[in-house]
Amino acid sequence: MSVGGGVVVIGIDETDGVASSLSPIELGGAMERVQQVLDANVTPALPVEIMPLRKSEGDAKGALVIAVPASWSAPHEYEGRFPARSGATTRYLNEREIEALYLRRWELRQQNEAQAGIEGHRLPPGVRLDLGGAAVGLMRLHVRPPGFLHSPQEPHLREPLHVAVEEAASTTQKFIHQDFHPKSFDLLRSWEPAGTLGWRAGTFLQGSSPLSVMVGGMYSYGAGFSFTVTIDLAAGLEPDATEDARCAHESHWAVETMVLLSIAGHFFAPLPEAGLLRVDLELGGLLDAVSWQASGGLVFNSGAPKVTENLYRSGDLFETLELAEDPRAATRQLLDPFMVPILSDGSDIVGWVETLGYR
Repeated sequence: MSVGGGVVVIGIDETDGVASSLSPIELGGAMERVQQVLDANVTPALPVEIMPLRKSEGDAKGALVIAVPASWSAPHEYEGRFPARSGATTRYLNEREIEALYLRRWELRQQNEAQAGIEGHRLPPGVRLDLGGAAVGLMRLHVRPPGFLHSPQEPHLREPLHVAVEEAASTTQKFIHQDFHPKSFDLLRSWEPAGTLGWRAGTFLQGSSPLSVMVGGMYSYGAGFSFTVTIDLAAGLEPDATEDARCAHESHWAVETMVLLSIAGHFFAPLPEAGLLRVDLELGGLLDAVSWQASGGLVFNSGAPKVTENLYRSGDLFETLELAEDPRAATRQLLDPFMVPILSDGSDIVGWVETLGYR
């Protein structure tokens, strides 16, 4: 099913290829067993969503639903062959089909490399980002499919965008300590049309009166999300902090990055053609800022290392379901090269956000 996407249901009987009756299975450990079989036997790895289906809450038996997205990494090998769905049966890809899929995979990688970079990031029409010389860090996050892809619901996207935000809120609460309240959820709940270009939401910093954390989002038709985050680096300091003291507020960058990746992932997850997403991140304005964690909150005169670069960029391809359901690994990959040099030895910024919730 990885070639075109599809759903497998374990726990029903069928007659002539049509579901005819329920045949519940023991659900205890079933999800783990299916995942182990996939991890051990399918190459390259195939991300799927496995969900138990019960008649009543707490039932030990039920059905198992396995949602398989169309994979840009196809063909996937199993026991030396490349299976594909054909109606209600399984067939195996022939040499020509395998060659075509390998060519598609190569072309997507080439296309991805050509599109890499933050240049495609855009603010909504009429918005001017003016930091006004304030001590403000700026992150631009661009998330989109490797190719130009329109949602089938365009231009009527208010509901799908709203649903993506709500689903991300439910997903990421497992990975973000309760002491944190991501601003993305407050500021990206009300999406509005942005002319003929797409949809916009949130608040954009204009002038020289920054709030602590501000988030804006722009969805461009066919071209994905452009998220913008600003954080006041002089906020939350001790009253006797020196005038030039700057806090990196690294935990907040990690929190907002996880949330925004999950929002984009949930929006694109229903589209089989969007099995992969290209993510590019740019973080700037933090020169000479000191880690809150490494300095113990004493950003000034702490002796903790300072940020030594004023513009950091990172990007790669990520599985859409991974971003939707567990954006921690992607957040680490994108932010660790920047954060690790200013954190205490052995510290993991995503781990801090999840378990400790320091402010």
